[in-house]
Amino acid sequence: MLIVVLTYIALYQTPIQGLLTILIYATGLSIPLIIISSIGGSFGKKIKDTTKISGNLADKVIGVSIIVIGIYFLYLALQ
Repeated sequence: MLIVVLTYIALYQTPIQGLLTILIYATGLSIPLIIISSIGGSFGKKIKDTTKISGNLADKVIGVSIIVIGIYFLYLALQ
């Protein structure tokens, strides 16, 4: 996917347009990770407060979900 974006920028856009396109592309890729980590942090804190346990399980589940999203992005990049 990144190769397609970089090729499009190299062929059809000026340097300023390319910078803005890469900025938008990077923001779009980071939004799911930011959302999951934010929800995971608040979810883990609520679990720790209500159940009086460490919340390690919630942290592990959120960590695994972030890793799965990273693997999905790699899968898309290698297609």
